[in-house]
Amino acid sequence: MEGNRLSDTKNFERFFMEYHDRLVLYASKFVNNRELAMDLVQEAFTKLWESRQEVVINISVKAYIYKVVHNLCMNHIEQQKIRTQHHAAIYDELKELECHFFNGETSLLQQELGDSIQQSVNALPDDYREVIELRRYEGLKNKAIAAQLNLPLRTIETRIYRALKQLRIELTKRLEG
Repeated sequence: MEGNRLSDTKNFERFFMEYHDRLVLYASKFVNNRELAMDLVQEAFTKLWESRQEVVINISVKAYIYKVVHNLCMNHIEQQKIRTQHHAAIYDELKELECHFFNGETSLLQQELGDSIQQSVNALPDDYREVIELRRYEGLKNKAIAAQLNLPLRTIETRIYRALKQLRIELTKRLEG
């Protein structure tokens, strides 16, 4: 059946019925999705019907409709590729922004926490603050602190214990308030 005979509704319906399922199988090989293949074939038939008066078919109508379906499938695949690349670029950009945001936020939180800890340490009585600074900031062992301050080891351990207890209370107040 040639193109000029497709202007007859009955001939077009016959042509549609004869090739629809075959074209869906053909399109499915490209797009791996039966419903999408059905949509593309429907679009091909719609285009053929709408342009049946103007289109000049130099080959058989069967070859023409297969070519239209093929082109629609290729266009769809290309559009999907572009969408995938676009989504990947957006995803990468969002990941980078998220990384910068969380690094900045983490740095800010760490700085605030560090400030709270320093303020709490500064609020300790002098003898407690001194052992905490030697232990935590200078990294000295209890024995070295005892030797440096010329105090018994047990006194240093007690001061560290009491200082840490007081720091916990003070930091809890600061962080909750």
